[in-house]
Amino acid sequence: MFRQWKDGTFKMVLVNKTKEQDFNDVCLLERELVCEELSRGTKGFLQILDRESLTDRIRDFYVSRDPNLSATYIAREENAIGFVHGEIQNHPLVAPRRIGFVTSFFVAPEYRNKGVGRELYSEMENWFKEKGCVALELDVSEGNPAIKFYQGEGFEKYMIKLVKKLSGSN
Repeated sequence: MFRQWKDGTFKMVLVNKTKEQDFNDVCLLERELVCEELSRGTKGFLQILDRESLTDRIRDFYVSRDPNLSATYIAREENAIGFVHGEIQNHPLVAPRRIGFVTSFFVAPEYRNKGVGRELYSEMENWFKEKGCVALELDVSEGNPAIKFYQGEGFEKYMIKLVKKLSGSN
């Protein structure tokens, strides 16, 4: 899938497992996302992240995804400037049981508030609709300025996630 943005400044690509550069770019952007979250003092699973093998773990995550149940869109000019990844999850209490879950979403700081995120999000939401999902979910760190963006897209708060590191665990 390839799509030029309105003014032709960037293209949007559905990441394909055969495109090595796309996965490399997604790994770099995901790493940048994690570093940005940590710089804001984000707590939770990021506090127990194995930073030594972070790039390898990110790559393994994306390469291992089932293309029927997950999608990654990347926006690029000369280089990658943002991406979104989502997965379909079956929920036992929902009929039909397909829920879209946005697992990662990042736009490079210099491209924020320029429509890149909205285009990426729109592609992801359309993909979920095409796959028969009845709702979307995502997790966002408390204090993340993107919360306003998500609320503008119709997301509502409904749950608080708590995380506790267990002593003695790896």
